[in-house]
Amino acid sequence: MLVVAIALSLATGAVAPAARAATSKAAWDPRVAAIAKDVERLRGLKFERPVPAAFLSDAAFDKKVAISQRKLSADDKAQIERAAAQLRAAGLLADDIDLREAMSSLQTAYVLAYYDPKTKRVTVRGTQLDPATEVTLAHELTHALQDQHFDLEKLQRAASRSHSSDALKALVEGDAVRVQQMYTAGLPADERARYDAASRSSSDTARAEARASSVPDSLLAFVQSSYLLGPLMLQVARAVNGEHAIDRLFRDPPTNDSAYLTPTRLVDGTKVRAVAPPKLARGERVEGKPDVFGAFALYLILASRSDPVPALAVADGWAGDSMVTFRRNGRTCVRASFAGRTNDASNAIGDALGHWAEQGSPGAADVERHGRLSTLTACDPGASGVPSHDGSMAALIVADVRNTLLATLTEQGVGIAPAQCTANGVVRDPAVRPLVDATVADPNATPDPALLASVRQRVVAIAAECASRNSVR
Repeated sequence: MLVVAIALSLATGAVAPAARAATSKAAWDPRVAAIAKDVERLRGLKFERPVPAAFLSDAAFDKKVAISQRKLSADDKAQIERAAAQLRAAGLLADDIDLREAMSSLQTAYVLAYYDPKTKRVTVRGTQLDPATEVTLAHELTHALQDQHFDLEKLQRAASRSHSSDALKALVEGDAVRVQQMYTAGLPADERARYDAASRSSSDTARAEARASSVPDSLLAFVQSSYLLGPLMLQVARAVNGEHAIDRLFRDPPTNDSAYLTPTRLVDGTKVRAVAPPKLARGERVEGKPDVFGAFALYLILASRSDPVPALAVADGWAGDSMVTFRRNGRTCVRASFAGRTNDASNAIGDALGHWAEQGSPGAADVERHGRLSTLTACDPGASGVPSHDGSMAALIVADVRNTLLATLTEQGVGIAPAQCTANGVVRDPAVRPLVDATVADPNATPDPALLASVRQRVVAIAAECASRNSVR
């Protein structure tokens, strides 16, 4: 994973009290007890103990979640600065964006509640128990249930060691979103309508605040990927591997982010290659430890300088990588070696990275090939860099459309191969692109009925072609 995930995780560390809270034996807060019962039923697990909940005013909550400079340690600041330089090198962050301020703006704009595995407590924005707060509590109580049964801190430590924090986040958030959606569906019609209206309003407000604070789409895409793609990953796993597939994933979590970008990876037996960290040349000084660039970050950088549909096909072919960060001539650089699933996939990654490097600032990036490995070296261009088109949200929506269709077809009993063929064929189809573009422009807008009807016709036709093709095999 590009270390933006590590930087983003500082948000939780910055607001959490240092000391671990003692295990509470108190009874449930009456405002929370009924929601907890529903979460138990929907998730299929029982709470081992009550979960304390704090309801805060907007001002008090914002103070909790904001990432102020004084809350950060010297190591925290160094990690954020390194993450910013990495993102600039990858063309995903402009030189004039302060990453800490952007992260803090994301926290205050989008976070409605959080569960802290250290204190075992849920903290909620708002003091009124309206439908929106109920649904938010259902999400956060799912995290508490995960923690009580699977030990989130232990999972987070293991994921940090194996460079799989993004994949774990998709699992944890995907599960909570799944329960949240089931809880919402079970609300009385009037309460569900109130929740939907409040959700659209808060989403519009959060997006406006993020734009006003110059939060780049790349950060929004990194943050939102777990909430959009994580539930679809779990839907595929559950459809193929049965009722207890999600619990099994918590016991043996996915180890790379291709699990949520390309969720067939969880069920088709695809193995990720171990790739040795690329070597440094004389005069290059390593910063930090070797890491993983990741399939999702690869997808975002390719989509920043090309169409997201072919970029997604290239990223689907990812089979492993290794990345080092280093300093050269006063600039921070990243070097990542990528492997593909097949020779063709490896060649596609190399070609796409070569095109990406050519479209950037002169001399800022280059690509070398050694057998099935393609090695990208990219340096922070600073203020002289050529701005990339930030197509991150369009890229995320393309992946969301593709994976939603894949998950739906798989759940309907369509085999993995024809479901994958259909989903990929649909996002490549020109009839679907206007729907994607409209969603990028306004995620809360109601799609045009005529456009939806056209898309449905194409889905049926493409599904028939894929079924016929796979039956011949």
